[in-house]
Amino acid sequence: MCQPKDADVISDVPDDVPADITDADVAPDADVAPDADVAPDADGTADLPGPDSADVPDPKPVPVVSPASFWFANATPTMPESQQFTIGHDPAASSAPFTVTKIDISGGGSEFNLLDVPPLPKTLPVPDPGNPNASELTFSVRFLPQTAGANPSAVLRVTTDISAAPLLIPLSAGTLVGSWSVVYSHSHEFDFADATTASCRQMTVASTGTGPITVMQPAVEPSAGQKIFS
Repeated sequence: MCQPKDADVISDVPDDVPADITDADVAPDADVAPDADVAPDADGTADLPGPDSADVPDPKPVPVVSPASFWFANATPTMPESQQFTIGHDPAASSAPFTVTKIDISGGGSEFNLLDVPPLPKTLPVPDPGNPNASELTFSVRFLPQTAGANPSAVLRVTTDISAAPLLIPLSAGTLVGSWSVVYSHSHEFDFADATTASCRQMTVASTGTGPITVMQPAVEPSAGQKIFS
C-alpha cells in the first residue's frame, strides 16, 4: 500500500484563501455581539440575570367595611332597626393581615348604638379559602328614633393599625317620629261608673306629628279586667 506524497495530500481549503492566512486575520462575525449583561465572576463563571426584586410588591393589607353605607328606613320609637356590618379584606388587593383597634360612632346622639362588638384589638389574617370567617369581624348598629321631626345621621368609624385615619361609613335614617292624640266620645272618657247596663265608649286616635304612627292591637289590662271589659 503506497502513501501519497505531501504534494498529493488533498486539502479542503478553498483555492481563494491565501496560504499565509493567520488567526489575527479572522474577525468575528459582526452580527454576533458579546452579551454586555453577562460578566464573568472572579472564578470565571457568569451569572445569568434574574428577575428584578423591585418588581415584586410587598404584602399590603387593604381593609374594607361592608356595607359601605346604610340608610335606616323601618325603625319606629318602639321598634328599633338593626344592621350587621362586616370588616374584612379587599379580595382584589389585600395580601397581609391587619388589626382592628377601635369601632365607634360619631354623631347621632343616643339614637345610634353599637351591638355585638367583639373584644378589641383583633387581628384579621389573610383570607384562607378553607376558613374565610377567620379573616372577618362582624357587629351591628341599632337605630332607635327619638327626636320628633328629625332626620338623624351619624358616621360609623373603624380604626386599624394601618392608619390613624379611620374608615368612615355614613349612617342615615328616613324615619320621622310621629306624635298622637286621643279624642273620646264620652265626657267622662272611659268612666263606666254611671253605667247600669252594657255600655260602650268610643275613642279616636289621631296622628298629629310629622311622621306616621302605628296603632297596635288594643288590649285591656290587667287581665282580670277582661272579664267585664272587651
